[in-house]
Amino acid sequence: MRILSHLLASCVLAGCSSSTIESPTSTSPTGPRYLEAQDIDVAAIGTIAGLIVQEDTVIIVGTSGQRVLGSESALIPWPAPAPSAVAVLQRAGTTPVTALAAQGSVRFLLSDGGLAGEYVVEGHAIKRLFAMDVDGDGNQEAIATLEGSDEVHCISRTGEALWAQRWGGDVNYVLPLPTTPPTLAHSDGIGLVVRAGDGSVVSRTRPPSAGTIRSVELFHDIAAFTGASIGITHQRAGQAAKVDLYTLNGGGARGTLTVEDVAPFRSNVAVSNGGTTWFVSGDVTADGTLTVRAFDDQHVPMWSQAVPGDLDPIHLVAHNNAVIVATGHTARRYEFAQPE
Repeated sequence: MRILSHLLASCVLAGCSSSTIESPTSTSPTGPRYLEAQDIDVAAIGTIAGLIVQEDTVIIVGTSGQRVLGSESALIPWPAPAPSAVAVLQRAGTTPVTALAAQGSVRFLLSDGGLAGEYVVEGHAIKRLFAMDVDGDGNQEAIATLEGSDEVHCISRTGEALWAQRWGGDVNYVLPLPTTPPTLAHSDGIGLVVRAGDGSVVSRTRPPSAGTIRSVELFHDIAAFTGASIGITHQRAGQAAKVDLYTLNGGGARGTLTVEDVAPFRSNVAVSNGGTTWFVSGDVTADGTLTVRAFDDQHVPMWSQAVPGDLDPIHLVAHNNAVIVATGHTARRYEFAQPE
């Protein structure tokens, strides 16, 4: 799953190294024509789980600690035991609650470090955590998948069990959908499943000749398809990856595109400099390469950079004319640089 957060600090980041990649084209001879990339040292925080913007500060949330980017660039460790999975649960009008999974328990921490609640699963370890507003009240709950089990649990921000169900197959991606009432999409290993917020099945679809399903994600106004679409990226051995598009209820096939076709339409954030605005997105290929791309407002490719990545959710935030892109164990800050 690609989970794409929307929100960065403009201050200089301690411990960053800089690299510059020139764009193949430029908007004008005197305007900015490339993005400058700064590596952010996230080695101490484990696997990146999310990004939080609090006023002029950005927090990169990891499984072994939080790296606070700002004037202090502080590293704040999680309380023991160190979590194996983390999810940031947004709340309307207030600061998020952070869910930390360690073995078979999930702890819910407030912004001041206080414990809002705890949930325990008997006999299984938590594999992944996802954030979703399951009841449409503007506040997110936690959805937990388990190691060695097809059980899926939905947990409130105070550690109360909302439901626990067996979904069948290998649930690797849980994608909240922009629908009312709330729905979600996930893969069961062989196809697409859409469910209501209470976990009940809305539809099941198996793409023809799917092969390995690499991701389930959301696209808006992609190519000739207006509105929102669910996209499944799948690949058979020795063949190029394909992206099948479906309606939000999962029951209607909209068409098939290539990875290159969908690149400008992935969830993105904007980076601006003067009169120039580019839209930045990211995707991860099957070999684990993270590619960060920038497009103009007409979806024309302006710039790209490939770096080692992980098959993990991609997180992006934009703030103060810069963008942070983070996934797995990699985080970078991008901003416009003037040609010399």
